[in-house]
Amino acid sequence: MTIIRPSIYTQNARFIMLLLSFILISGVLYIFTYNALVNARYQISSLKDQITKVTNDNTDLKSQIFKVTDPKALDALATKYNLVLETKPEYLTEHQWVSDLSF
Repeated sequence: MTIIRPSIYTQNARFIMLLLSFILISGVLYIFTYNALVNARYQISSLKDQITKVTNDNTDLKSQIFKVTDPKALDALATKYNLVLETKPEYLTEHQWVSDLSF
């Protein structure tokens, strides 16, 4: 005589269904996490490339500024336009008035 116990089979089926749904949800979550990681790595590499480009541009600009403000070049420019270096420059002081009433 065979005894059938359907309550045991339903408990096993529930456990198997729960296990399979957990595996499925974990797999989908893993795929989304992996895609997010790949996107983040790509953004990091593109930002590194941008930083390198900006650093190179900054170096070029500094080089141009140093070429323009080179003392030898400034002396040559002053000589070209007949400029004279003042030894005792007079700056605005508190005793000088801007209006005509002070004279």
